[in-house]
Amino acid sequence: MDPALQDMDFAHILQLEAEDQQRLRQGGCPTSCDTCNQITGNLFRCRTCFWPRIICRSCTLARHAEQPLHRIEGVPDFKGTTLAMMGLVVFLGHGGAKCPQGVRDADFTILGLDGAHDVILDFCGCDQAPTRGEQLEAMRLHGWRSAHAALDFEMARYREDLGLIQRKPEKKRTRKDSKRR
Repeated sequence: MDPALQDMDFAHILQLEAEDQQRLRQGGCPTSCDTCNQITGNLFRCRTCFWPRIICRSCTLARHAEQPLHRIEGVPDFKGTTLAMMGLVVFLGHGGAKCPQGVRDADFTILGLDGAHDVILDFCGCDQAPTRGEQLEAMRLHGWRSAHAALDFEMARYREDLGLIQRKPEKKRTRKDSKRR
């Protein structure tokens, strides 16, 4: 490893972040979106993305349609907001497309290792739709304590490792099942 990088500790990283915020507050803030170049007063930055570009609301929502648990902040005020507050709806079923019979849950919380995330879910409401629990499991979420809460996959795995969640016993295969394969 490069010796210069070995010396970069967390305190230095925090200092660089503070300097970046100070620069943006003192007029170094862009007025247009890094993605679409639209000039707007409402710009955002994702604290979770690897490349934290400063982008408009539309680009933020498009970029995070499949990342609804990322942390978003306004620029240059750095006030936190959520993708749900910005209008992002996560569609379950139909491969991520909107269900014509969708059932909206605008008060849903997903707990992850990095905290709680408020999200808006649109469950598939078709006649042959899987249950809500099955729709959550398909998205790697584990229903938890309420019809309006779930654990993300990593949090569920962590709780299972601690013995706080019991894994469902696997069904025993019969000869009939193995012949079908």
